[in-house]
Amino acid sequence: SLTIIDKKVGYLLKYYSNGGEGKLKQWFLTDDKDFFSITAERYIIDYLKSKNKNIEDNLCKKGIDAILINESQNIGIEITTLNNFLVETIFTDRLSEKIFSTNLTIDKSIIVKYKYSALIKNKEKIYEYINSICENIINDRTCNLKHLEVDVDYDKRYTNRIVWEVINDGSFDWPKYLTKELLDKITAKNKISQMNKNSKNLVFIGINNISRNSQIPSIFEEIGKGGNRFRKQINDINNFWHEALQPYDNITGICYFYYSLDNESPFYPLRIFWRDELDKIPIIL
Repeated sequence: SLTIIDKKVGYLLKYYSNGGEGKLKQWFLTDDKDFFSITAERYIIDYLKSKNKNIEDNLCKKGIDAILINESQNIGIEITTLNNFLVETIFTDRLSEKIFSTNLTIDKSIIVKYKYSALIKNKEKIYEYINSICENIINDRTCNLKHLEVDVDYDKRYTNRIVWEVINDGSFDWPKYLTKELLDKITAKNKISQMNKNSKNLVFIGINNISRNSQIPSIFEEIGKGGNRFRKQINDINNFWHEALQPYDNITGICYFYYSLDNESPFYPLRIFWRDELDKIPIIL
């Protein structure tokens, strides 16, 4: 993982004065949101460039993320992530750090049960939320934890572990986040203004931070490889984008991707959901 990340940092250092400096600072010197977003961006752009010699990177902070030059036409490549899912990664990563920095797990394992709806409700103040939970775990304040919509149990059979368990409160409508919520994000004013410079654009969505769910991430494997388990859900996603993108003739296709830090290729094969099956853009995936 570090070898591959170092390779990507080396690329940005090579173009340090042409946008690489700003990209490096945004990647490593800002916050969790930017870190995950830029990591996803660097992985997918580098992968697409390795397959398509007609793709040019845009290291400037503003504007489209990359350009695919197709004959005389420039096709925009926009990279985004699903931030409603990112809040869960921040929650588990940062709370783990705080718990392991204490002596709480020396003689036991901690089982943390949480609600996805509570994370979304507190996403604008997620770090304060995490600090409150950790403080109440340390001081064994069960009532306060329930108020924060978190339950904690302990397992004496194992030590120095944290087990995460999602309390299913029926609030997590994951197909909606993959479709309607995503459409709202990519058609927001700032995204549209970036894509308006090109008559056609492809949008790649990093889904690494997607929530723990029995159907995820298996559905993304099937999107790329094919299969029958999630045919209805995949058809629903395909039909959604076909209909939803009709008013946006400059958004030609949508592609979900899942990267692994130790691999330069996407974890699952890629598939683009096209606005119009008769108007596909030639790109090697």
